[in-house]
Amino acid sequence: MSGDQAPAVPVPDLDLDVLPLPLGAQATQFEDLLELIDGVVWQADPVTLLTVYVGPKLTKMLGYTRRQYLEEPAFWESKVHPDDQARAIEETNRALEEGRPYRLEYRFLTAAGHYVWLRDIVTPVRENGHLVALGGVMMDVTEQTEAQAALESSEQRARSSEKLASLGRLTAGLAHEINTPLAATMNYLRVAQSLAGEYQESIGTPGVTDDDHREIAAELLVNLTEAQKTAGRIGEFIRQMRGHTRDTVNGVTEFDPQRMAQDALIMLAHEARDASVTLDLQPAPQRLELRGEPGRFTQVITNLVVNAIHACDSRVDGGEVRVSFTGEDPLLMHVQDNGSGIGAEVLAQIFEPMFTTKGVGKGTGLGLSIIQDIMKGQFGGEITVQTTPGEGSTFTAAFPKRVREDASGR
Repeated sequence: MSGDQAPAVPVPDLDLDVLPLPLGAQATQFEDLLELIDGVVWQADPVTLLTVYVGPKLTKMLGYTRRQYLEEPAFWESKVHPDDQARAIEETNRALEEGRPYRLEYRFLTAAGHYVWLRDIVTPVRENGHLVALGGVMMDVTEQTEAQAALESSEQRARSSEKLASLGRLTAGLAHEINTPLAATMNYLRVAQSLAGEYQESIGTPGVTDDDHREIAAELLVNLTEAQKTAGRIGEFIRQMRGHTRDTVNGVTEFDPQRMAQDALIMLAHEARDASVTLDLQPAPQRLELRGEPGRFTQVITNLVVNAIHACDSRVDGGEVRVSFTGEDPLLMHVQDNGSGIGAEVLAQIFEPMFTTKGVGKGTGLGLSIIQDIMKGQFGGEITVQTTPGEGSTFTAAFPKRVREDASGR
């Protein structure tokens, strides 16, 4: 925001009336006061957006003289990063039309030739109901912005790690659940092939009766039937896997959470067996229905069950994880384990991002944080926990009926 020097309007939020700036000693005291503010105070004409005053911290923060800022044409606009100019001007014009305070964040070129992030807090100044000036404070928020970007990048890498961990579980379960029935299918087919060869060789052989042929044919049919059954198991598993990994971006639909939970437990069966943990789904007495992204629901149930399996690591006699559904409004999904439980010293932190009690390589600390975000953002619900150290924990996901109906448009 730039322009020719003009009579200044007082900076807002200083409890000053709209009067010309003080002169002489008072002016010095006024600018000394502005030095205490952690930013550059400025004033601009609300019509032309030309800057009519800029505070003494300008040189220290951005390296320019006040004369440069006020007298060079379109100074402010020329220093805003090209990628931020259109957005900054658009937001300014919209706020002016609505007559409200606003806040901008943009990159600004310093006199040293590098960009810094500025946060501009702007307030309309009114006199007798008329807009007479814009007053604002520019603050350098480069460190905060870069720290936030670094944190978001770190969280994104951790989320990617979480996805890779889920993919690893899926791959292990896929290999086991397919290899077992596949091996059985191949065995039945080998026996069937042997019987077919035996049948073929026996044709026309003296002493081989029709009853012998019927016996061979019966055994052949048994083995082919069993091969069909085990191959069918592979097909059913692939169907469940597709449901488990369906698109979570545009997959908003009505679905049966109990069926989705069943599919998730099947996918995690291999991991549970390796940990000597029994998985159990308690059937609900009525048909259940949710609306949302089934993949998001799968994330919730998968993370909760995996955590429950890990909680049972300390049990030498094998653990148990039980999933059940109760209630209608809200619909409650319980994931209960008889594992180690959660100590009071960490209970208050378990939903915080990056917090984990698992060893290196076993957890990113984002599982429960992601679950909480999904429950609030996708289903309008919440996740709670009841736990007893040494006895186990029960995590309960609540899906409010009102939110489910709103999502359904009913």
